[in-house]
Amino acid sequence: SSPLTIPAIIEAALARDGIGLALREAYTHGEKSYDALVDRLERSRASIVIVPAQPTEAGIIARRLSERLPEARLIVGDALAVPGVEQLVAALGTRLWVMLPWMETPPPITTATRTPTTAPVVPDTRTGFWIAAHAAVEAWANAVTKSGTVDTDAVVRALETEHAPTIAGSVRFDTRGDVALPSFVPWNWHDGQWLIVADK
Repeated sequence: SSPLTIPAIIEAALARDGIGLALREAYTHGEKSYDALVDRLERSRASIVIVPAQPTEAGIIARRLSERLPEARLIVGDALAVPGVEQLVAALGTRLWVMLPWMETPPPITTATRTPTTAPVVPDTRTGFWIAAHAAVEAWANAVTKSGTVDTDAVVRALETEHAPTIAGSVRFDTRGDVALPSFVPWNWHDGQWLIVADK
């Protein structure tokens, strides 16, 4: 079978939770206006709008939605965690959710020095692959300590049963070897930093 598209994955996830889809629409990349799309969204009276778009298109749609559906929450992908997100936050406030990787205890995330023409939204050096690699080493070291050996089978059993305290939070692996942690969760940009949405 062909791989699922992002909209299909979202629709399937909503269906599992018994949530109906008010409207499913496509957009054309590079358009200057998406008023017709926003018209249809407004008529649908959607309370949540998920836009897996690139920054330019999502920005245009978001700003029009803030005027036409002032109560709607906008959920966008991590492509929106870019310079200029402050403009969307100014329009949508806490109604803008950006899906970013989960961390139970995220490190501080700061912006670089700003000028009127540049407002980079960049994390500090302890993010991304650094966090994941550091947490992986911590989980392995915890498993070795718990099992009392570096024998692979014993370490694997410890990883499957023990919760290891790491920089990314409490980590455990299941019997398939997958980490038992959330993947992406909603974040807000607030007062110069990304914060996990508490009421998800």
